[in-house]
Amino acid sequence: MATTKPGKTSGDDSELTLASEFPGASAEAWMGLVSRILGDGGYDDRLVARSHDGIEIQPLYAREDWPSGDDPSGFPGAAPFTRGHRADGRILGGWDIRQLHNHPDPRRCNRGIRQDLENGVSSILLRLDDGAERSISTDGSSTESNARVDGLMLATTADLDAALKDIDLQEHPVALQAGTAFLPAAAMLAELWRRRGVSAVRARGAFNADPISAFAMLGRLPRSVDDTLKQLADLSRYTLDTFPQATSVGVDTSGFHDAGASEAQELACALAAGVTYLRAVADTGISVGDALGQIAFTFSVDSDLMLSVAKLRAARRLWGRVAEASGATASLPAMPLHAITSRRMMARRDPWVNMLRSTVAAFAAAIAGADSITVLPFTAPLGFSDDFARRIARNTQIVLQEESFLNRVIDPAGGAWAVESLTDQLAQASWRLFQDIERAGGIIATLKNGDLARDISRVAAERQRHVATGEYPLTGSSAFAHLQEEPVAVEPFDAEAMRSAFAEKVQEARAQQGTAAVAAVSVALQSTGDGSLTSSVIEAAAAGATPGMIGAALASGREVDIVRLTGQRLAEPFERLRDLSDAEAARSGVRPIVYLAAIGAPSAYTAPLTFAQNFCAAAGIDVRIGPGGTELADTIGKFDGENIVTAVLCSDASCYNAHGRTVAAALQDAGAKAIYVVGRPDALRDCFEGAVVDDFLYQGCDALAALRRILEGMGVEIP
Repeated sequence: MATTKPGKTSGDDSELTLASEFPGASAEAWMGLVSRILGDGGYDDRLVARSHDGIEIQPLYAREDWPSGDDPSGFPGAAPFTRGHRADGRILGGWDIRQLHNHPDPRRCNRGIRQDLENGVSSILLRLDDGAERSISTDGSSTESNARVDGLMLATTADLDAALKDIDLQEHPVALQAGTAFLPAAAMLAELWRRRGVSAVRARGAFNADPISAFAMLGRLPRSVDDTLKQLADLSRYTLDTFPQATSVGVDTSGFHDAGASEAQELACALAAGVTYLRAVADTGISVGDALGQIAFTFSVDSDLMLSVAKLRAARRLWGRVAEASGATASLPAMPLHAITSRRMMARRDPWVNMLRSTVAAFAAAIAGADSITVLPFTAPLGFSDDFARRIARNTQIVLQEESFLNRVIDPAGGAWAVESLTDQLAQASWRLFQDIERAGGIIATLKNGDLARDISRVAAERQRHVATGEYPLTGSSAFAHLQEEPVAVEPFDAEAMRSAFAEKVQEARAQQGTAAVAAVSVALQSTGDGSLTSSVIEAAAAGATPGMIGAALASGREVDIVRLTGQRLAEPFERLRDLSDAEAARSGVRPIVYLAAIGAPSAYTAPLTFAQNFCAAAGIDVRIGPGGTELADTIGKFDGENIVTAVLCSDASCYNAHGRTVAAALQDAGAKAIYVVGRPDALRDCFEGAVVDDFLYQGCDALAALRRILEGMGVEIP
């Protein structure tokens, strides 16, 4: 059989050029086509998106947007490290699949950890409860038994031992989230390594001391800023001298992200916090290079694929710039970069959609070169996740590695004009904000004076406005809400019983534990910076001291209070309206209902009626739909003025002009207390001149405000 060589046609030796009969493409020609379709100004208004940092995101990128001849991103493994600190990327072992565990009960937590590790997870992220975060209350008494119960509850090292029972701590690294209680938590893990016989040189983990993030989220530090940073530096000295495969400091911007920060604000806060920690650690005599090696970073990634990828790549570039400016040598340590899927983007309603959001976020983290990734279970906003939700979370990453092979390509985003351009613009915007923070005295000063909280809240308000107007639609919450959704399973949990059992354990530990080890902690406070304080805290943990006891011994100087940053998921305002409607349904047996008056033929009312139905569902409001037509008997025939007091007119401009005023007046006579019209007011106001119309509903209106008014008009009390 005759064969044809690639690029040749059968029976002809000439080259086959597939595009030879088509004219060459150019940006000018494409822009001409866009202008013909969208008109003047249509390109900027409809095709160019803008981030909350003012970065323009183009619909199309070309070679001139990122000249490859003098590529500022360099190569993987080389400065400025935009493309990663490893020349081989993650093609050999893939990234670290790190699962979050925060169940308060150590034994229940252990069951989940073992299940995850047996099924593909490689490391553990332990979040400790609110009591451990606060350590002590303002009067110096323990608050451990009054915890919010949102994380693992540790009374003593024995509880951590129970949570990590039968776990090979040499094989699986442990990362901690302990807020202001970073030193007691680190001491417990270090003591557990010793008890298990894990050699110091083989112990792997991250203590993640990050008091600045805790300060911002909790609104207070239990001790002075200077003392807190000295204790962090002491932990770094001890870790550097004792555990070569562990890191002591963590910069976690998830709290800033959840509070509504933009991408550039997150990066600027990370740099400012990192520089503060770098100075504190270096002040103890540790070299800049060694100090850099002690700091790990955590960033939230969300369903905005392009900006999430650009954010992680910009983070490495910016931290490399900090290292260079700090006088580090050319052989810089790798920036440990952990990504966690965003809480801000998740929803309680129709939570199955969270799977899709988390998959996009995990995909972004993977192709951006994160060293480790945590995918939050899709039921995380609803409570403690069950086995199924955790299975989906870990399998999301396993599929991306084992079936999609995302780790088989070194820096897959590298060279993409859009990604490289966005990375560069975001890095520059972040650096400017970072310099502003530094000029204002650093991140702690801007937290104290409220400037940082104000700037972040401004962006958060802008983002919530975009959600309210539908510019950022949230499937299942603000768009296409499903009123008949079935509840999903979460881990059953009795908070009061857990608090009571925990309080008993704390009291027992206090009764049995002598004061000598804790007293030694107070003595060691006089010489922080050489690791002796951390050593004393470890001895106290070994003797059975609780985090609260250790925290009380560590307290020195005045507490510091600020206006804290408050996190809010994007869907929460709509969820609150849904909750109110659900409560009304539970009280009366019937959901709030509006009447949809379909006017004219189906071709006139179908689209606006569908819009109105989805619009109302976002607040948990049910609808009764009229049969449609132009006769009053058809348009208002199913309206019940006693049980339904709100009506929405659904049609097009022609039918509104012919019948709108008549239908509105008839509905008012039939008992309608509020009448709304689907359509834009600028196009329809003349159609309803003289008629009683409360408002117009349309794509782009403030849906949240309109839905609140509708519910209030139906007698639902809005807090």
